[in-house]
Amino acid sequence: IDEGGADERGGYSPKPRFETTKPKRVTIARKHRGGDIPVALILPKGAPKPYPLVIYSHGGGLTPKKESPAGKDWALILAKSGLAVAKLSHTGKPEDVTSLCPDLPGPGGSKLTIEDCDAFNQDLPGYIKPMEVNTVLDALDELNQQAGGDIDVDRVAVMGHSGGAACTLSVAGGKRVLGKDRPSFKHAKPRAFVALSLAG
Repeated sequence: IDEGGADERGGYSPKPRFETTKPKRVTIARKHRGGDIPVALILPKGAPKPYPLVIYSHGGGLTPKKESPAGKDWALILAKSGLAVAKLSHTGKPEDVTSLCPDLPGPGGSKLTIEDCDAFNQDLPGYIKPMEVNTVLDALDELNQQAGGDIDVDRVAVMGHSGGAACTLSVAGGKRVLGKDRPSFKHAKPRAFVALSLAG
């Protein structure tokens, strides 16, 4: 039974079932561009182990900060409900978007052309973000080691808000237009997908 109520901002907040660990900052190496994907790993205290995992993709595009604050509240709500949460920060400067584009793999492993980049333009984060979620999905064993082996890598969900919701649907199998192509970012590992306030 959910006995939650209004929070300090007048919104609804479910009653927490568990305390949580402080966010543990870990990184997963990117496959398609330099650097690492920053991940805030939050675990519930006292919940039955191993914990199901939610991978969270924040809204908007790329953040110029080392860590995006977006999605922090959702991550805590999920962790307090007994779930492990890996909150990704999709980092990069806005002016980097076009310069990153030619280095990204296109459909079938081909390189993207400048024309593809111009066509996709500001929606390029919609291409980068599902690639990064898939990279984390491919690194679940590494992430589980960071969690002390307490994650159930066979019970994984992907969740996102706004631009992160579009990312979530891409990982679920939805295809977005990229130039003349609709590349697939579908990943077989997640068992559930939650898209909040889909962008566009």
